[in-house]
Amino acid sequence: MNVFRSTGARGVLALSALVAALALAPVSASATAGRSAWPGGPWGSAQQSYGATSLVPDTGTINALTSLNVAVGVVAPATAGPSGIGFPITNSLFSALYSGSIVHSGGLTLTGGGKEVSLTNYIVSLGSRQLTADVAAGPTGGTLSSLGRLAILNLSFSGAHLSFFPTVTLGPIVATLTPGAATDLNGVFGTSALSGSTVLGSLTVRYARF
Repeated sequence: MNVFRSTGARGVLALSALVAALALAPVSASATAGRSAWPGGPWGSAQQSYGATSLVPDTGTINALTSLNVAVGVVAPATAGPSGIGFPITNSLFSALYSGSIVHSGGLTLTGGGKEVSLTNYIVSLGSRQLTADVAAGPTGGTLSSLGRLAILNLSFSGAHLSFFPTVTLGPIVATLTPGAATDLNGVFGTSALSGSTVLGSLTVRYARF
């Protein structure tokens, strides 16, 4: 079935099947082979926002970072509010279904001990169930050196629910640091407090209805 030529009802069925597959199927290393993020795709521009993914930070992790004198900052156009941190989605729902990727703008910074790490332009990969980011690091207030696009979060959809009103909403998605990201951040900030089991928080994806 071509999802993009289907009716809205068929699109709903496709989304429901996708959520069920994410919750139940094992991760395959080749699940996203040959696929790439498609910001905007043919159905929209990367400059347009199609919704937002919100992050509700884990209180324990935030307290641990605070005890290490590591501050969390927000990179525009992401915004922080009472319900969490919102990251604009820049590819359409059709594009996300086609590519298996949800693309975002904005990001976060971690600053402490005269060092800064920037994590921006997130891509949620539905196939690998990971979130990748453009990562850069360097001295606070200085020029940051790019470290490329790295997988920073593992995502669990086991408790996620799908709803369609008033927006197409998928969540909560539990986000934990990848072992590689935990090791790198420990190295930057001179700690051993972070691990591959550290929960960053929960994500909720909200797309404008199609």
